[in-house]
Amino acid sequence: MDKKADDVVRYETTMQNQRPVIIRLHRWNDLMLRSKNGHNMKQKRFDVVRVEVLDCTTQKPVFDRPMFLAVSGKRKTEIETKEAHLQYRERYEVESYYRFAKQNLLLDKLQTPDHDHLQQWLRIVQIVSWMLFTAKRECEILCPKWQKYLPQNQKAIANTQQPLTIAQTRKAIKTLFRTFDKTPFLPLRNGQIITCKFYLILLLLILPGFGPNPPQMT
Repeated sequence: MDKKADDVVRYETTMQNQRPVIIRLHRWNDLMLRSKNGHNMKQKRFDVVRVEVLDCTTQKPVFDRPMFLAVSGKRKTEIETKEAHLQYRERYEVESYYRFAKQNLLLDKLQTPDHDHLQQWLRIVQIVSWMLFTAKRECEILCPKWQKYLPQNQKAIANTQQPLTIAQTRKAIKTLFRTFDKTPFLPLRNGQIITCKFYLILLLLILPGFGPNPPQMT
């Protein structure tokens, strides 16, 4: 970009493979896009941050191309250049959770036209996620023999003090459920049956191998 950057930031950090790198950020403020097809873009200014990852020893780029981030909104000036990059890096953990929740916790499977019903379903998914998070240190790794060679499973097998991932906890949590007292889930002697639909939904969400269809709320 020919225009001189309005802000330049450099800081050191480490990648997931523990490789030390230097992050170099260039920021250009109040840029605009060309108006096209009758859409006026003159009032939609935004900032652009260019992210370059450099090797600490050679000072050469680690990746072939830099990454560009856009910072927009009325309060974009309150976001510092380094903060914009750090906030963007957190999206990877968030997106991995959304993928897990959609594939295993039926996050996006409920079909309802009622907004309140959707909110109730999201709360159930949140409770299940909280249960898996709190149980990650209570469960031991449980996986088929052909999956024990995977690096992540090998680390959990070698170090029992290491907390399990949310996916590992979901597979292993059934061993924890077997230690629970079954009395609250059994029918009463006088013929009245304990209503445990809520707990049943949680078990259907957590335990693998159950049907893919969530309960329909009416």
